[in-house]
Amino acid sequence: MINILKDYPQPTQPRYIKKNFRSFSDKLIANHKDERFYNGSRSTGYGGYRDDGRWKKVALNCIQDYNLIDGSNFLHVNCDYGFLLSEVKKINPNINVFGSEYSEYAYKNINSSIKDNVKLIDPRAISFGDVKFDLIIALSVVYTFNIYDAILFLKKLNNLSKNNKIFITLATYNTKEELDLFNSWTLLGNLCLKKEEWYEIFAEANYKGDYLFIDSNYLSLKFK
Repeated sequence: MINILKDYPQPTQPRYIKKNFRSFSDKLIANHKDERFYNGSRSTGYGGYRDDGRWKKVALNCIQDYNLIDGSNFLHVNCDYGFLLSEVKKINPNINVFGSEYSEYAYKNINSSIKDNVKLIDPRAISFGDVKFDLIIALSVVYTFNIYDAILFLKKLNNLSKNNKIFITLATYNTKEELDLFNSWTLLGNLCLKKEEWYEIFAEANYKGDYLFIDSNYLSLKFK
């Protein structure tokens, strides 16, 4: 299983949080994905979203692990400010980069050099006409939906992909404490399932791409 996030920086020390660290009000604010989400407090989002260089290795992994070459079509769903797209373009200007983003605030902050190929659109409605993609990336997207929409979205990715070269991340847990930790941490997540439940969803959607399970251990979360 390919993991393009293998070089993405992860916490080296535990993140200690209180139960319900993020309130329902915080989650309501975050769902707007406006300035408060990107550049507000840590309780409502990133607490300052900037390009710190972490996407360069991810871009390189995308290109190398999925054999992207001149003329390849690369799509990043919910691309935020387009940092990953920009890095792919820097490494190989001849790769065709595309993106989608539903946040108007994020869309306004996308670099003008790639913005023409980014659509302001809900990921469930994503469409690029006749364009098919050699690689599609959807990080922290699938588990923001309910079960019905998650299946529809995965089917849509299948239809957009030339060859099932897709990479997604999924929220999972094994124990009740792990579930409570994830739910206390996440702002946009709605669907945290056990791995075998995700496999059932894959079967329903006929999904054959790559995936990475994200749980409280991966995020180094601990209750105080």
